[in-house]
Amino acid sequence: MEQAAEIVVQIPPLAVRPEVAAAMLGLGESTLRELLRSGAIRGRKAGDCPRSAVLVPIAELERWLHGRPVTGPAAPDRSTT
Repeated sequence: MEQAAEIVVQIPPLAVRPEVAAAMLGLGESTLRELLRSGAIRGRKAGDCPRSAVLVPIAELERWLHGRPVTGPAAPDRSTT
């Protein structure tokens, strides 16, 4: 009898815990928590209890990161060559 092939689907998370969000951004956890406290990055409560875990939406991390200034040397302007 043939066995059915197992299909594995990896679904990227919609939100992560603050310690994972900090690592994704290359920040310390305390820096990420300060950004959450200040409202610069908006987290979501995972439940109704005051001690519920906070989750940080991936889209929120992307929004914050894309709003940061770009640093480093500018790419050469090739439109004049």
